[in-house]
Amino acid sequence: MSKPKREVLLKERLERLEKVIRVKEPDRVPIMMAACFLPVSYLGTTYEKIAFDYQECKKGVIKVASDFGFDMFGCFSGLEGFIFSLALIDSHPDIAPFVRFLTGPMHDILQDKYTKWPGRETSENTYPQFLGGKFMEPEEYGKLIEDPLGFINEVLLPRVCRSLEKPNSAKAYGAMIKLGMDVAKYGAMMQELTAELKNLGYPSFPFAWSYSPLDLIGDFMRHVTDVVVDLHRIPDKVEQATEVLTPLAAKVGVVSGQVPPEVKKFFGTDIVLAFIPLHLNSMLSPKLYNEYYWPALKKVIGELIKAGLTPFVFYEGDHTPHLETILELPKGKTVAYFERADLRKAKEVLGGHTCIMGGIPGSLLAGGTPEKVREHVKSLLEDLKPGGGFALAPAEASSLDVKPENIKALTDAVKKYGKY
Repeated sequence: MSKPKREVLLKERLERLEKVIRVKEPDRVPIMMAACFLPVSYLGTTYEKIAFDYQECKKGVIKVASDFGFDMFGCFSGLEGFIFSLALIDSHPDIAPFVRFLTGPMHDILQDKYTKWPGRETSENTYPQFLGGKFMEPEEYGKLIEDPLGFINEVLLPRVCRSLEKPNSAKAYGAMIKLGMDVAKYGAMMQELTAELKNLGYPSFPFAWSYSPLDLIGDFMRHVTDVVVDLHRIPDKVEQATEVLTPLAAKVGVVSGQVPPEVKKFFGTDIVLAFIPLHLNSMLSPKLYNEYYWPALKKVIGELIKAGLTPFVFYEGDHTPHLETILELPKGKTVAYFERADLRKAKEVLGGHTCIMGGIPGSLLAGGTPEKVREHVKSLLEDLKPGGGFALAPAEASSLDVKPENIKALTDAVKKYGKY
């Protein structure tokens, strides 16, 4: 691609995305593809190679981006690791944002019990899995409330990571040194990847990271099923714990979102997206959600907006029962990425207020036909396109092992039916 053509394409795509994020009408509905791990059969590789070889991952991203005409394509080649960012946020705020995701090599170093990886705990072509776990007893809420970071660093992580079982041992020191070296290696690859995507005409946005306080307890401390039980048995303790974790979760987001002017210049935008994945939201009744989950999350989102960031919230599961709460957030200041919510209902409730993303089930891309994909896209755009503020994206934050012909059908259909 010639430099003038690339620069025109880059400008068009960035303007399209910026308008949608700000709930305005672009020239066409954008396609925002985000993959955790890549379609390995199409690339002729395995999940193990993608997960443990950063250069193999980069090569795969570039091939997918080169072969298909998305408006934005990003790859998070890791699993949930926000607890490590949280653990470091006070003592090492300069390092904390860079351990947001656990990659395969980081898993080897830390030997964590949160995740399972291909070629390690599972077969080489098994999708990596975040399992979380129960690493805190209900009677320990008091210790967490009294000193959250002390509890996480001195009690929780030694239980989670076999390499950190003895915090002051040579094994633990060695693991942390190796982790630092690998974080630098991973960061360098991501910088190279961003630059190469830009050379292909793909815009990117600077990303910050945050988390829902109650999900911190459910994902990393008590497990999701146990924290739901705790909400019925010891709700006061759970509420107090979310209160002490709220400013820490917000701080990670604010610190990771402090993007220098020269970096914003490279990206060509002032928008910094602050990614927040939600997990317990779809498991709670509206009563429990509004009483224990939403207030803390709303405070985190408010702090991120106050810092000039744009919260990019991934509402996992079916968030339909909780759509009205999103109207409590400032208009045009957040992105709502839905996994299984009723998008037509979301448009009815949030249209003109919040950018809506989603709409393409991974099962359709992996097991459907091109004709089914085209029919789905056409029908969806008829209802979601009017007025702008909608971006088409996979319903899951993963491309899974999708069929290339279905991806082509998707991009062709959007370019045909998505114009304003």
